[in-house]
Amino acid sequence: MIGGFIVSLLGGSRFQIGGPAGAFIVLVSLTAQRHGVDGVILATSMAGMFLIAGGLLRLGTYINSFPIL
Repeated sequence: MIGGFIVSLLGGSRFQIGGPAGAFIVLVSLTAQRHGVDGVILATSMAGMFLIAGGLLRLGTYINSFPIL
Protein backbone atom coordinates (compact mmCIF):
# COMPACT_ATOMS: atom_id res chain seq x y z
CA MET A 1 0.00 0.00 0.00
CA ILE A 2 2.82 2.37 0.83
CA GLY A 3 4.65 1.44 -2.37
CA GLY A 4 1.54 2.10 -4.45
CA PHE A 5 1.15 5.51 -2.82
CA ILE A 6 4.77 6.43 -3.53
CA VAL A 7 4.49 5.32 -7.17
CA SER A 8 1.33 7.40 -7.55
CA LEU A 9 2.94 10.37 -5.86
CA LEU A 10 6.06 10.29 -8.03
CA GLY A 11 4.22 9.61 -11.27
CA GLY A 12 5.64 6.14 -11.90
CA SER A 13 6.71 4.74 -15.22
CA ARG A 14 5.59 2.00 -17.56
CA PHE A 15 8.00 -0.39 -15.84
CA GLN A 16 6.54 0.00 -12.33
CA ILE A 17 3.56 -1.87 -10.95
CA GLY A 18 1.66 0.58 -8.80
CA GLY A 19 -1.81 -0.88 -8.59
CA PRO A 20 -3.30 -3.83 -6.74
CA ALA A 21 -1.32 -6.24 -8.92
CA GLY A 22 1.78 -5.18 -7.01
CA ALA A 23 0.52 -6.98 -3.90
CA PHE A 24 0.39 -10.27 -5.79
CA ILE A 25 4.15 -10.19 -6.33
CA VAL A 26 4.62 -11.02 -2.66
CA LEU A 27 2.19 -13.94 -2.87
CA VAL A 28 3.74 -15.32 -6.04
CA SER A 29 7.26 -15.07 -4.62
CA LEU A 30 6.21 -16.84 -1.41
CA THR A 31 4.52 -19.60 -3.41
CA ALA A 32 7.60 -20.00 -5.59
CA GLN A 33 9.82 -20.10 -2.50
CA ARG A 34 7.73 -22.73 -0.70
CA HIS A 35 6.55 -24.87 -3.63
CA GLY A 36 8.96 -24.05 -6.45
CA VAL A 37 8.18 -22.80 -9.90
CA ASP A 38 6.17 -25.97 -10.55
CA GLY A 39 3.80 -24.94 -7.74
CA VAL A 40 3.31 -21.50 -9.28
CA ILE A 41 2.60 -23.03 -12.70
CA LEU A 42 0.15 -25.50 -11.14
CA ALA A 43 -1.68 -22.77 -9.20
CA THR A 44 -1.88 -20.57 -12.30
CA SER A 45 -3.20 -23.45 -14.41
CA MET A 46 -5.82 -24.33 -11.80
CA ALA A 47 -6.98 -20.71 -11.57
CA GLY A 48 -7.31 -20.58 -15.36
CA MET A 49 -9.33 -23.80 -15.39
CA PHE A 50 -11.69 -22.40 -12.74
CA LEU A 51 -12.19 -19.24 -14.81
CA ILE A 52 -12.88 -21.23 -17.99
CA ALA A 53 -15.30 -23.53 -16.14
CA GLY A 54 -17.11 -20.54 -14.64
CA GLY A 55 -17.44 -18.98 -18.08
CA LEU A 56 -18.71 -22.16 -19.69
CA LEU A 57 -21.24 -22.65 -16.89
CA ARG A 58 -22.27 -18.99 -17.26
CA LEU A 59 -21.73 -18.35 -13.55
CA GLY A 60 -21.10 -14.67 -14.25
CA THR A 61 -24.84 -14.10 -14.43
CA TYR A 62 -25.05 -14.69 -10.69
CA ILE A 63 -22.96 -11.58 -9.96
CA ASN A 64 -26.22 -9.61 -10.01
CA SER A 65 -27.25 -11.51 -6.86
CA PHE A 66 -24.48 -9.89 -4.81
CA PRO A 67 -25.14 -6.46 -3.34
CA ILE A 68 -22.72 -3.68 -4.22
CA LEU A 69 -21.17 -2.14 -1.14
